[in-house]
Amino acid sequence: MGSSQPPPVFTKSRITLILSVLLLVSGGLLVNSTATRFESYSIMSHWPATTGIITISEVVGERAFRPNVVYTYEVDGVVHLDSTDLNMPSFGGRNNRREAADTMAAMYPVGSAVTIHYNPENPSEAKMKVSPPWSVYGQLSFGITLILGGILAGLVSVRLKANRILHK
Repeated sequence: MGSSQPPPVFTKSRITLILSVLLLVSGGLLVNSTATRFESYSIMSHWPATTGIITISEVVGERAFRPNVVYTYEVDGVVHLDSTDLNMPSFGGRNNRREAADTMAAMYPVGSAVTIHYNPENPSEAKMKVSPPWSVYGQLSFGITLILGGILAGLVSVRLKANRILHK
């Protein structure tokens, strides 16, 4: 009498299937949150616009340089003050970041007029740039990559399971 052992609980196909599900879920959540960010930028692009004046245009930071552009704008007789880092990415070599920040700040000299989009429900909330920053596109790309990885892992799991069944 031969003793038969139960099949292992965690086979390669099951582990791959679990990986597939994790990748699909995390990718889906990431794509969903990115879609929400895209939607908010879409809403901002339809906010009313007014003219703002640059009051400060400088580069700040010790190691992670970024532009700091301060502007004023008026809505219904009330003057508002806001600032932006122009959505500058914070990666790259130190000298490259400094050079990029200098270039971006120089594009907005003090006293120059710029278009400001403000929230009609809360005019103190404003944006000088209403297009999504690079990080939103990176997040979307990463989410799609996770989903594609999940699909691939699912296909591998099915293939492993089929091979195991055929070779019994």
